[in-house]
Amino acid sequence: MSNYTITFARSVRKEIEKLDKKIFNRLFLKINALSENSRPLGCLKLVGNKNLWRIRIWVFYSR
Repeated sequence: MSNYTITFARSVRKEIEKLDKKIFNRLFLKINALSENSRPLGCLKLVGNKNLWRIRIWVFYSR
């Protein structure tokens, strides 16, 4: 399987860096896994778009 490169807009990078370290680490693992499998189980194709997909990552934490 091909490897993919994941890039972020600067605004997204800033928002991710503001996250709690525990959440950031979990999210980073999920995002990094997309480089191996860009369409994991549970992803959905967005209606009306040829090449856009939605992937939800559930991050639960208590403050």
